[in-house]
This record gives sequence, structure tokens and C-alpha cells, in this order.
Amino acid sequence: MRIRVLAFGATIACAIGCGGDDNKGDGGDASPDATMDDTGVDTGVDTGVDTGVMDTGVMDAGGDSAVTTCDGGVLFLQSIVPTFGWTGAQVPVTVTGSGFVATPTVQIVPNMVPDGGMTESLLSVAFISGTSLAARVPINTAPGTYDLVVTNPDGCKVVLQGAYVSVANAPPKIISVQPATGTTQKDTDVTVTGCHFPMNATLDTIDVNNQKVSQTVKTVSCTGNNVPECDNTPLCTMTATIKTSTLMPGAYIVRAGNPTDKTWGDWSAFVVTDPSGKLTGMWSQASSLNTGRRSLQAISGRIDDANRFIYAIGGEDNTGKPLDTVEVAPLDPFGRLGKWFVNKYKLNTPRSGLAVVRQGRYLWALGGTSSMNGTGGTMPTGTGLDTIERAIILDPAGGPKLSDPTTTAGTLAKGTWYYRVSAVLSNADPDNPSGETLASDEKVVVLNATGGISLSWSMVTNASFYRVYRSPMANGISGSEVLLKDNIAGTTYTDDGTAMPGMEVPLLTGSTGVWKTVAQKLATPRFNLAAVIAPESSAQNAPLHVYALGGTNNKVPDNTYDFATMSANGDTIGSFSGGNQKFLKARMRFGATPVTASNGPTVYQDGGAANTVSFILIGGGYGISSTGNTVEYALVTAGGALGAWAVPSTGFANERDGSQLWMVNGYAYAFQGGVAGGPYKGTSDLSTNAVVTPTTITFGNWSNAGANLATGIGRHGIALESAFFYAVGGTTNDSDALTTVSQIIY
Repeated sequence: MRIRVLAFGATIACAIGCGGDDNKGDGGDASPDATMDDTGVDTGVDTGVDTGVMDTGVMDAGGDSAVTTCDGGVLFLQSIVPTFGWTGAQVPVTVTGSGFVATPTVQIVPNMVPDGGMTESLLSVAFISGTSLAARVPINTAPGTYDLVVTNPDGCKVVLQGAYVSVANAPPKIISVQPATGTTQKDTDVTVTGCHFPMNATLDTIDVNNQKVSQTVKTVSCTGNNVPECDNTPLCTMTATIKTSTLMPGAYIVRAGNPTDKTWGDWSAFVVTDPSGKLTGMWSQASSLNTGRRSLQAISGRIDDANRFIYAIGGEDNTGKPLDTVEVAPLDPFGRLGKWFVNKYKLNTPRSGLAVVRQGRYLWALGGTSSMNGTGGTMPTGTGLDTIERAIILDPAGGPKLSDPTTTAGTLAKGTWYYRVSAVLSNADPDNPSGETLASDEKVVVLNATGGISLSWSMVTNASFYRVYRSPMANGISGSEVLLKDNIAGTTYTDDGTAMPGMEVPLLTGSTGVWKTVAQKLATPRFNLAAVIAPESSAQNAPLHVYALGGTNNKVPDNTYDFATMSANGDTIGSFSGGNQKFLKARMRFGATPVTASNGPTVYQDGGAANTVSFILIGGGYGISSTGNTVEYALVTAGGALGAWAVPSTGFANERDGSQLWMVNGYAYAFQGGVAGGPYKGTSDLSTNAVVTPTTITFGNWSNAGANLATGIGRHGIALESAFFYAVGGTTNDSDALTTVSQIIY
């Protein structure tokens, strides 16, 4: 009996770009670990090795071609993505076509006249579907041009000529683009930081329709320190001008190219906006929630800059029942939303009218109510909560590392098997007590005869036991693993074919760990509140504070706030205390946003000196007259207490009960809402560009932001990520609870 073991990280090539450190996009290169989960959205995990991306069509140069007919069936080979890779790295690729049967062999063969290369069998070949395979080109594949050869188990073979090029030099990789946004009013000078930039490097932008526009490169330098992100080579910088005056508003991939080697690295997303601040285009419908929710909270979260998600947390359903469930949706590099999935771990307490904040990978749920139908109407009947829960967005690096399996005796059928292993942590784990980790990278094992498979994996800190997941049958599909064996005390397991697979599947990327109720409580029970995190100033490493603002606990709007310190990485908060300064207008079901140098106007006015002040801006809500001063701000002072609340301008044109408020690029946006109990509006209000001094915020009148939802909503969630606003759930009339999700680029 022979066993062929293929290591596969449950990965495919990142088809746009992964990695980076922009606060709007996912940034980076074509990653060797761009994960594809069953939501169908490439979320990416950048490990710092760049492979590049290229769209290719069918090639047929005579002889063996990209279409073969065998035994009445057609085997068609369309593309390999990426079409090139560095010889110094193991390169993940996606092979597309049709007629694939589990599990083909995939090879690259020197094209026509060999230039030093030899036939290479690709590693980790995984059957995704009849039209898609995932695999890895081996490290140290000799430079040269190769044909791609796919052979089904029945021997039917197809060749795509000249499909892949192995290059001697590492392709360019972009780490960051600063600034990451520009307007159509004038071109934008940027500094691109990254790796492996040649002196003749090029820079392009790629839009969602794959249209490329060349940009102007000014200088290239690779004189920085050797850094791990650049394979321990010098950090590079490139100064350039992106011709934003010629581009349409939207999100763009930025591509750094090596024209000599014809390789490149991608980063996303660079955002082009209208100088007026108007929303770009129209709201478009995204994938729907699994459960209708109103009075929920929506928030974005990240594992890293290449793995971004939207979370819909709590709320109440259309019967008024408060929810303890959490839903998660991944994003692609252009900010397009994938399929929502229900998080395994629920809130400890059902919460509607709650507030949620995020710092780093930590999500914090504050207050809310567990009362039935407690958040709506002019005099909400709920009883407020003062409790707080925290969960961490799980990192794939926290799971076990599965070693190459070995053969043994057993009754497993001949064929391809897929395995993953996770750990269940002890109750003492500070971040995920008694919770499961994300599963290991997938191992693909090909048994050439009936037998067994022995697994071993690395120990995980604070692990109580381990779980083994396996595909339910031979020659199945990559990613189809279900729970095979639970409560494994050690770090080994032998699958001899006697264990029966169950139904439970591994956690999906983007899942949180267990929600943990912390000891700290709000100073005042609150629901229908707003919450934000704000620094004491915009200076580097300034202390952070979390604010629980307004809301209600006694049927009428509240005008107070509670605040506490928060650690820089978001894992802890201090004790909450009440602030002395009260709102000018009590309010609930309203919006709040911090205003700092990162999201405020381009220039803070401070007598010519750098201004680092930080404010909190609030607006809308129930209890505010439609003609009253519905917007207020307060200065964050040393220690976190807020200064006196003041009015920056006239209020919204309309009452916006159940609305949301965001400050982006110096403009404030108020989203939907309306009069108490409806009718709600599909409109959004836009401020003029804010003017900020060390003590004040001012802007002129509010106007329509330029794009309306087809149906008015209120008590919804709004999240901001990857240059998009996402409107999640809500209600049209205080009786229904929506599953709809819409998105629009700002």
C-alpha cells in the first residue's frame, strides 16, 4: 500500500490582492494563503510571500489543447491563477475549467523548448468542484515557462500551453498606500510602501470591471531596513501620483509592477470620492441576513488587513423577542459582501437596543434590554442592562498545526481524504474560555489502497482537548470536513475507518470565540444607547476610552453618559463612571461617532500647528424636535471626561429616530430613521465639510447625501469597512424585522 500526502492550507490564490495596513481596504499582494470559505468570498491570509495575479483565457497552441474529449466526456482547462510565481516560495494556485473529477493530478511541464525546468507535480491538489481545483506549485521550481496538465483519475488529460511562468525574482508586494483616498477634484500624491520594487517599477489602478489605468511613478527607493514582510530584504518606498481627477468615484486595486519580469503585486482598496462628499452611485442589495433583526448593532471587524468581516449582533425579531445570536459575513477586496453565516457562539444574554464597539480583534457588547418588544415606541417598556460582554475574532494562527499524515492499517477506502484539527480551550483561557479554535490547515491524503491514516499536530496553549474533522467519504470535496472524533486528550489520532463521521463542521473564518461576561458594568443600565471608542487625542499611543451614551432605562430619553479606559489592543476595560456633562438634548435610538485627525477634515485649524484634539459627535434620535438642534459635540479631555456639549450647526432637515451617524473624511453622514414608530426614511443626510479648532466643530447646513434606499428603515445597523457603508436589518414600521442588507461606497 502506498500513501500520497498533500499538505493544503484550505487555500486558493488570492484573486485580487491581500495583506496591507490601510484602514479602509485589505491591501497587499496576491497571497499564498488567501482562504476561501464556503461563503464563496476570498478573505485572504497574507503570509508575506507575493505571487501576483493575472486573468487568463483559454490557450490552444496546437497539439494537446485546452479541451479534450474522453469516453464521451469533455475535460476543459481554462486558467491557472496566478499565472506566475516566485521560485523562492511555494505558490498557491487556482485551476479553473470543467469536467474535473475527484481528484485529478496536476502538473506543470516545460513549454516546448525547456529552459532549465523539469516536470513538477503540484502539491496539495484539492477538488473544490467540477470547475475548480486548488493546488500549490513547489518551492524551487526552476525559472521558465510551463504548460499546465490536468489528468482525471480515469486517465483523461488536458493541456493548457504556456500557462504558468516561474520567475527568479520575487514579484513586487505592496504593504500600504498613503493616503488611501483621493477625490475627483484633483490628482492625489501617494507614498507606496512595500517590497521588491525594481527601479523601473510601474503603478496602475484596477477597477471592479478589471479596467487598468497607468499612474505616474516619481521615485523608487529600496533602502529601508530588512524586514520579515519583505522576506528579510530592504523595505521599499515609491512616490507616485494617482490621477484621481480622471477616475470615477469608487474602490480601486493598486498594482505595483515589474515590467522586466512581467510580474506584479496588488493592494486594495484605494478610494476615489466625490469632492462634495456625496455618496457615490446608488445603494445596492447585498446578501441577506439569516434572521430578521431590528434594534441590532452592525460593526466591522478584522483578523488582519486581508480578512475583513461585518457582524450583525443581537436585536429583536419581528415578534419582539430579543436575540442572542450573531451573524457574520466576509468581504472581498472590493468590499463586496459574501454570504452571512450564524456564529457558533451566542451572547450570554439576549440583547436588543444594545451598543457594540470594536478595538483590534475584540468586540464589546454594552447594555441593551432582554425585555420582550422592549425597544420601540415613544415610551419603550424594556428594562435596561448594565452588563457587558466581550468576544475575540478568532485568528487562524491560533489553531493546531497538522503534520503530514502517515500510513497504517485500516479499512478506509482507497481515494482522497481531507482532514483538519481544532482545539477546545480550557475555561482558564483569557480570550476564549471553553471555546473552540479555528481548525488547522487542511491536509489532503491520497490512499492508493485500503488502509488507515495517522495524524499528529502541535500542542495549543490552554487546550483541554482536540477535535478531528474529516471528509465524510473518499474522493469528496475540499472543505467538506465534518466532526470525526471529539475529546482527544493528546496530539495524535489514527483514523482506521471505524469511527463514524457526524454532522458538525469546523468554525468558519471570521467566527468569534465565546462571549465572556466581564466583571465591569455600566454605571447606569441603558438600552437604545450609542457607544464609541475615542482617544484622548490624535497623538500616537494616546489613551483610549469607551463611552456609553444616552439611551433610556425609564421610558424617556437620557442625557448622561458613562465612560471607562480601554487597553490599546482592546482586550480590557476599566471601571465605568458617569460623566458630569449632560447632553443639551436627551436622546435615545441615535447615532454617535468620534471625530479625530483620522476621520475628520484634512486640516485641523490650530494656528498653523498640528491639532490633535479628539471629539465625540452625536445626532438624531427620539425625543428631538424635527426643527431642533439635533447635533451636538463634546471635547475629549485628559483622563477621558468630556467637556461641555455644544451645537456645531443647524440640525438635520428631518427627525431621525432610529438613525446612525458616521464621520468620514471630514463629512458627517446621518443614515435613515424618521419619526417615532415610522414612517422611516430611505434618505441620508450629509454635512458640509467640518471645520475643527482645538475646542470647536462647525459645519454648515445638512443636505441629502445623494442616494436613497428604496424603502425607508429605522432601528437598523450601519457598519463602515473597505470604503463602503453597510445598512443591516432594521424595521420599516416598528412591527417587522428586516433581513435585507444594502451597501454603498462613500
